[in-house]
Amino acid sequence: MQKIVVIALCLGMSAPVVAAGFKEVSRDGRYVEYQGDLRLSGRFERQQDSITLDWRGDRVCFYPDAVPAKLLPRVFPTNKPAMFCFSNTRTAINALGLPPEPPEGACGMIGTATVSISRYVVENGMGETYDLATFVSAENVSTLKPVPCP
Repeated sequence: MQKIVVIALCLGMSAPVVAAGFKEVSRDGRYVEYQGDLRLSGRFERQQDSITLDWRGDRVCFYPDAVPAKLLPRVFPTNKPAMFCFSNTRTAINALGLPPEPPEGACGMIGTATVSISRYVVENGMGETYDLATFVSAENVSTLKPVPCP
């Protein structure tokens, strides 16, 4: 049995990885998909400046606090921060109470919340990549604050 495991690992095969409330369900080159449920506290932001919109589009992204950040799947060696953007942007915008546009003189909105997520996709690759998660719900949503333009 040990020989089979060693051979499988040498060939790059592996058993599904479990991370906190997630279980790996597929792996396709630079993407690894997880299913499950996870609840995290942290900071969310919706940046609507031209640079951010060109890079990642109009997305709501979440930066978990230090302790819950350790629950996120980290498949590939990386220096990028533990963060993700919601794949169902409109649902996140509505639930977090984000306005369609930031106030005059601002380029985004920021707040804190505890969010529940499901389906998590880790992206690995050259350049600026970000993971995606499906937004499920939010609680303890703070008052929104405007983000100054760069």
